[in-house]
Amino acid sequence: MQHTVKDIYGTMVLDYNSSANIVVGNKLNGNLSTNNSNKIAVFTENTTDIRKNQKITAIAIYNNAIAKSQKVKVIAPNGWEKELWTNENGEISFTPIWSGNYMIEFSQTEKKSGEHHGKKYDEIWKMATYQLVVN
Repeated sequence: MQHTVKDIYGTMVLDYNSSANIVVGNKLNGNLSTNNSNKIAVFTENTTDIRKNQKITAIAIYNNAIAKSQKVKVIAPNGWEKELWTNENGEISFTPIWSGNYMIEFSQTEKKSGEHHGKKYDEIWKMATYQLVVN
């Protein structure tokens, strides 16, 4: 899903993106980073049986390429946050220690000028979010 906010924030266009994995029965066909068409995305290809105390790997993508050496934030169900940096494969890994809903966030700012709904802007801020349910 992608949504560009109608109003300008200061001199910035806000562009929100989210991704989700879909499992029908036990089929995971199509849950690959290469199948995600959002300009910015973060998600995990493995969605089966995510449990606390087991490592999770997520992938960040920007402009249809892996996002190397980029900051990604993980937010735990109790509000705890950790900033991680992607590796050469665009991946971050973490081990959840609590059950519940985790949020992964990845953002980029493009220096680009233009006009949006009749107002001038100098930047486009893009945010990708992804929610994981940890058992």
